[in-house]
Amino acid sequence: MGFSISWLAVRNHDNNDTAVLASLGLEKTGETVESPGKHWCSTRVGEWTVVWSNSYEPARFRGAPSKLRGEVLVCDVEEHVMYASTSAFNDGILSWRIVHDAQ
Repeated sequence: MGFSISWLAVRNHDNNDTAVLASLGLEKTGETVESPGKHWCSTRVGEWTVVWSNSYEPARFRGAPSKLRGEVLVCDVEEHVMYASTSAFNDGILSWRIVHDAQ
């Protein structure tokens, strides 16, 4: 078994949790969990809003950096095919990207 996840983190004082979730077509449920056991989870870590998917969801996060201001990190991991990518954006512009694709 391996991980098959995607996550996005946003650091910008103008983007509140609700705005970040809305940019992804998601909304808060008010439910609280201790670990990301649900399909979708979000949390605040300092100045960062983090949205986690327990599924490999690159299409869901692809357009988010252009909709959000500030720093945006996007990570996709699909260990079953040994693929991982991480990208960083600043105000919608790609700063850097790292990809590992065993194919």
